[in-house]
Amino acid sequence: MREAVDNLTYIDYAIATTLLLTWWSACENGGAHTWKLHLTATRDLVSRKLGGLLRCHNSSSTIAATTSATGLGRTGQVLLEWFYYSDSITAITATERTCFLDVNRHAAHTLPVGAASAYRWAIFVMLFFTVDRYCTVDDFRVQHALHTLAHYVRSLPTAEGALATPLFPLFIYGVTVLGLGEQRLVADKIAAYARYTGRGCVEDALAFLQDWWLEQYAREDDASTNSWWGWEEFLKVRDIHLVLV
Repeated sequence: MREAVDNLTYIDYAIATTLLLTWWSACENGGAHTWKLHLTATRDLVSRKLGGLLRCHNSSSTIAATTSATGLGRTGQVLLEWFYYSDSITAITATERTCFLDVNRHAAHTLPVGAASAYRWAIFVMLFFTVDRYCTVDDFRVQHALHTLAHYVRSLPTAEGALATPLFPLFIYGVTVLGLGEQRLVADKIAAYARYTGRGCVEDALAFLQDWWLEQYAREDDASTNSWWGWEEFLKVRDIHLVLV
């Protein structure tokens, strides 16, 4: 039993290391995809960690013993939440949208109010197009969600960390809006955020959005009636995988 607990502790060290390498790689040069190797290693370590906890639980004679000796603990809980966040945020622009996320865990309460609201409305926008892939940008429900999201996007600061200025809502708003004014708002916000953080993944997201907007302008048909998921195909053909943080 003691040996099993020690092994789980060593796995925590390894998870912390691979997560640090994941984000270091993403922030240095998100487009290089080296961060994927580290995140894949983290995913394997988390699977081993959870499997080890289950085995310890099954071999423990009491629930109290399991909680005190083999529970996640504060460090393990933080690492697991960090992994869930990393895995889910990178799944958004993945070619195959699969993620390890435990849907019973919610971390929105840890975000500032404005950022949490921006996240929530960006998720609503994405949800509309996920449930109805034939839904278009000019749908009144989408327009209402975009109008509300725009309010929170404008309020996002650009000289604070990722919790206060999450890239995900800016990206979703950016791939959805068609007006030059709205696109300029997104570009200015992300550019200022990129200057503040110096993160390569932020610069990659801005470069992609600017290319996507040019692609939209080049099309002869009405962009408002095109599939919202066109940006996903645009990512695929260019072999781009963004880290939206």
